[in-house]
Amino acid sequence: MPEAGKIVDMTEEKKARTIAPVETNGPDRETLLYFLGQIMEIKDTITAVTKPHKDRLKAVKRAAKDHGLFLGEVREIEKLLTKELDETPEEKVARRRQYEAWAGIEPKGQQLDLPLNSKSTADDRLEDQGYQYGLLGKTLPHDEGTEAWQKAMVGWNKGQDVLKERFKNANSSGS
Repeated sequence: MPEAGKIVDMTEEKKARTIAPVETNGPDRETLLYFLGQIMEIKDTITAVTKPHKDRLKAVKRAAKDHGLFLGEVREIEKLLTKELDETPEEKVARRRQYEAWAGIEPKGQQLDLPLNSKSTADDRLEDQGYQYGLLGKTLPHDEGTEAWQKAMVGWNKGQDVLKERFKNANSSGS
């Protein structure tokens, strides 16, 4: 508590309280992708005059916030996924990079490490892409029945399993 009559710069203290470090037990990749998928799905269906959808979106955003996500950054990641955002704010770089990594978005303006000993194969990347799409609740961007679709479908099924275990059951038991 500051002394009476003393002017104190609370900016740094306020930042320390409001910005959760990435290393904490806060949200994880699945939480980000689940709520991002929910928000994107709902936004796709909203019209300017449809109040029930707006109320549902508000409830999902509230739940995402209750799960520790920062909605401003979720919106920015949504824009990145839809190619609408050019740059990231400097003060949010660490948390934003974590969200981007979870969403499978490569950081802009950085030299990435070369994957000299990387065991990530095209099949692994397809499975991870499917996992992300499964968590987002989206259909796969591959033609059904193709080899790429089959490999991505493995990850999509895993993502759907996570949705059922972590979010759908929790939502139905909490209501």
